[in-house]
Amino acid sequence: MRMKKIIFAWLLIFCLLFAGCGGAAGDAADADTSAVEQTTAAETEAETDRSSIKDSLPDNLDFERRTFNIFYSNGYNWTSFIDVREQTGDVVEDAVYTANQTVSERLNVNLGFKAEDKGDWSTISKIVSTYILAGDTTYDLFMGEQYGLVQIVSNGYFLNANELDYFDFEQPWWNQDFMENLSIGKDIRYFITGDYNLTTLNMAFVLYYNRALYEKYYGDADGLYKEVFDGRWDLDMLRKIAKEAFIDLDNNGKTTEADQLGFLAYLTYSTVDPFMYCADIPYAVRDENGYFTINMNQERATTLVEKLIDIYYQEGSCCNPKESIFQTFASGNVMFLSGRFDGAENFREMSDDFGILPHPKLDDTQNKYSGMVADCVLLCAIPVTSLNTDIAGAVIEALNAETYRYVTPAWYETALKIKYSRGSSTSEMIDLIRDSITTNFIFAYSPVLANVGQVMRDLVTKKSTDYMSAVAKLEKRTETALQKLIAAFESN
Repeated sequence: MRMKKIIFAWLLIFCLLFAGCGGAAGDAADADTSAVEQTTAAETEAETDRSSIKDSLPDNLDFERRTFNIFYSNGYNWTSFIDVREQTGDVVEDAVYTANQTVSERLNVNLGFKAEDKGDWSTISKIVSTYILAGDTTYDLFMGEQYGLVQIVSNGYFLNANELDYFDFEQPWWNQDFMENLSIGKDIRYFITGDYNLTTLNMAFVLYYNRALYEKYYGDADGLYKEVFDGRWDLDMLRKIAKEAFIDLDNNGKTTEADQLGFLAYLTYSTVDPFMYCADIPYAVRDENGYFTINMNQERATTLVEKLIDIYYQEGSCCNPKESIFQTFASGNVMFLSGRFDGAENFREMSDDFGILPHPKLDDTQNKYSGMVADCVLLCAIPVTSLNTDIAGAVIEALNAETYRYVTPAWYETALKIKYSRGSSTSEMIDLIRDSITTNFIFAYSPVLANVGQVMRDLVTKKSTDYMSAVAKLEKRTETALQKLIAAFESN
């Protein structure tokens, strides 16, 4: 793929040089450039075409127009990813509409949707509990924020997807690693997530950087991409570049949004999460019985806290701005911005080119980059109150398969990689980030594990490097909570 892009670049340069020699040559160059673009587009489409990838569902399924109702938390406005009732001309929304229609016709099933606008990370557990405790059989699938749903998972409200017909979790539309880290016990899967949960991609943490600023200081706008691909992108490099980018533009001796900033984050809380889990530190591992055990006593975590405090509080870092982080970054005076994929849409009119990076490694001993997803991501869970458990697996499997074939490419290839990002190198970087995203057991279940999974938030906010003392205070409560969680799973 890289060679094709290089060939295209040289052909384009050749055509542009010809264009300067006169009108006729310019017309010919335009025609040649158009042909090259069409060829490249066709090659890209062929490489990303998933339409021929088959699922394992029987061909003769017919559910006689039964209605399968899907409830989704909509406090963050996910309708365009889930419930599109007509074609709008938007490439992603039209793909969602077509996918829903295809599944409905293929299985002869009606798809019903309920958007709960009051649903978000703080309310979803209460909302879902109310339905289930009342014995309400309306909904066959709940889609709610991870942070809220994990708090009620031990109540016996959801079915084990591993025991239902038609699911094929070996298929490429399922995020196996993500689901593995959400499972307590190797045979229990209450939460499922795959391509149908498009919010998983949307809510992935990333770092944005100003390519024009980087080129000004280091001579090559793609230089950071090369560092990433060569495995050298780490916290020390982030700190160094951020520090060198700072200019006190208003000459007041302080770091404010009016300056040229090295590092910008809207808070020291959730923006710390991806750094904590992208450093390849084994906070939790499975034992011989398939259950997670927690060991927070990690020397690497102490090193990580020290490096993060240096980054967040060095001169040129702004971590609690008064103005919008998106407007501040788009102004062109910020080298790095901590954010998520969904923030890219705010930079469509940005004058400077921007790039998208994974969170850096802790140091050069780390083998690979890891990606994290915010805990407000939607997860799927099948309630015990559903009257359609016999067809739930088929419907959900088909929705994930159809999303994988058509909706994800529409969002990923067209909306994100073309509409929002700048350049082919950025597209390759997005590929790398997408392939690495997951969650972590102690992060996902932090609300029911004495908040141990967010311990680094507090340390960085307080500028405290005393990591070992902080986790020691939580150790007993965390272990008690973990055993209670495991016991509840076993009893259910």
